[in-house]
Amino acid sequence: MGLTQTLTNNVEEIAHETATVLKNLDIPLINEIEYSDLRHQMRELVHQLVLAIKSGVDEDFINFFYDLICHKVSEGYSINDIQKVMTILRDKLIDVLEREFYDQPDKIIKYLKILTNIIGESRVRMAKVYMEVRENTIIKQQQALNELSTPIIPLFDKIVVVPLVGTVDTFRAKQIIEHLLNAIVSQQAEIVIIDVTGVPIIDTAVAQNLLNAAKASRLLGSTCILVGISPDMAQTIIKLDVNLFNEIITNTNLKKGLETALGMIGLEINAMQKGRCI
Repeated sequence: MGLTQTLTNNVEEIAHETATVLKNLDIPLINEIEYSDLRHQMRELVHQLVLAIKSGVDEDFINFFYDLICHKVSEGYSINDIQKVMTILRDKLIDVLEREFYDQPDKIIKYLKILTNIIGESRVRMAKVYMEVRENTIIKQQQALNELSTPIIPLFDKIVVVPLVGTVDTFRAKQIIEHLLNAIVSQQAEIVIIDVTGVPIIDTAVAQNLLNAAKASRLLGSTCILVGISPDMAQTIIKLDVNLFNEIITNTNLKKGLETALGMIGLEINAMQKGRCI
C-alpha cells in the first residue's frame, strides 16, 4: 500500500484527531468553528495534499490554497494561526506513516521526504498568498480612506465642492486631483469649489499641485474657486513662480465662494420672507 492510499484510508482519523487538537489549543477563531465543520476542513485539506502528491503542485492545488487563505484572512486569521494548523496536521500525518509502516523503515524515510516536501510547499505558498491578500486588503482600505478623506459634494447643478481637512502632502494632493477630475466628468461640473479651511498648511509643492488641478479642470471645461486660504497659505502661494490667480478664483470662505459660483451660472441666493422670495 502506497502513501496516498494510506492517507486516504486514514483520512477520517487524521481529520478527527487534528480537529480535536486544534479545539484544545484555545485559539479564539478556531473555537468559534463547530467541530464538524473543522473536521470537514481538515478532511478537505488532506484530500488536497493527496492530490498534490499524486499530480504535483498544479493549478487546482494553487487555487485551493488561494481561496482558503482569502477566506481565512477575511475571518481575521493571522499567518501564525494558519501555520499552526499546518504544523499539527503534519505531525498527525507523520504519526500515521510511522504506525502504518513501522516495520518498513525505508518506506517511512521515502514517504516522510515526499510528505515533508509537499507540506513545505503548501506552507510557503500559504505564506505568499497571505502576504499578497494582506497587501491587497491594505491597498483597498487605503483607497477607501482616501475616498473618504476627499469627498466630492455636488451642491447645485454644475457645482461641486471639495472640502479638504487635515494635512495635504504631495501624495494626497495627487489623489485629490484624480478624484476631482473624475468628479468633473461624472457630475458634468462647470465649477469646482476647493475649500482648504481645514488644512493647516500647504507647502509649495502642494500649492503647485492645486494649480495643476485648476489647469486640468479648465481643460475639462470647469473653473476652480479656491476658498478658505489662510495668511500662511497666501504667503506660500505668493512665493510660487507662477501667477496662480490667472487659473484659480479665490474667495475668503465657502459662503463667498458659493455666491461667486452661483453668479457664474446666473443664479443667486435670496432671503425668504413669509414664504416668498424678496
